[in-house]
Amino acid sequence: MKPIRLLFAAALVLLGLAACDKEDAPVLTPETDITAGFDPDFAKRLQERGIIANATHITYADVADITELDISGEENDWEEGKGLTSLKGIEYFTSLTMLECYWNQLTSLDLSRNTALTELWCEENQLTALDVSKNTSLTELHCYSNQLTALDVSRNTALTCLNCCTNPLTVLDVSRNTALTELYCYSNQLTVLDVSRNTALTELSCVDNRLTVLDLSRNTTLVWLFCNNNQLATLDLSRNTALTLLHCENNPGKEGFFEITRWPGSELKAGMESWEYDGKPVAVKYLGNGE
Repeated sequence: MKPIRLLFAAALVLLGLAACDKEDAPVLTPETDITAGFDPDFAKRLQERGIIANATHITYADVADITELDISGEENDWEEGKGLTSLKGIEYFTSLTMLECYWNQLTSLDLSRNTALTELWCEENQLTALDVSKNTSLTELHCYSNQLTALDVSRNTALTCLNCCTNPLTVLDVSRNTALTELYCYSNQLTVLDVSRNTALTELSCVDNRLTVLDLSRNTTLVWLFCNNNQLATLDLSRNTALTLLHCENNPGKEGFFEITRWPGSELKAGMESWEYDGKPVAVKYLGNGE
């Protein structure tokens, strides 16, 4: 009987833990006072913007139905290191579909309960991590100019626009983001960028990385491409017949030439056709069009 009692006790513990999980998200009524759950500066800015009436008395009804929130700072203040340092209380905005919180000094951002979000603009903060795994409805994510060393967007399969430039990212996996039409990942530390599954891409900027190869053979809807300031030797654009704008300067090329393979009949020209790399001249050489 003793083993049975132990199993029964273990089951009670598990049930207790499950109950605790449910208690982590208490049921709120419109009249529930949630003031204590807010960062005071965040609450003050909400009042200053006319979003709530009283920063010292906030009820769930004050924020529950808000769908769009602009809590961004001022550019001059941001440049001087001023701005909000916490958005504690954002979890009560359960109907939120768009959040703008750029030009602040946020080092963390918990959006795990804002599951209706479709647009997030959190660029130009001090974020070192960003968890958007619960925000599966996101179509636009702008998190550039932060301090992100990793970014997992594997669950954000509805994304059409991702701007994660100017971060110290060394890896970026967009293999599950097949709806992407715009990808801006410039000024990172990427050595590899696989966009083979992003066949809907129309705009790609991967400037200022460490790419040695860029395969665009499946990105046939690409309209403009910025891949300058990498470590590319050649560029094959033979299948990118929709391309109208190209910048590929400041790549090393090979033996003084940067070879670009175009499609038959193409009149596409690179934005710059000559440059210096490590003090040596490099000139664009077009292939595949009778050259």
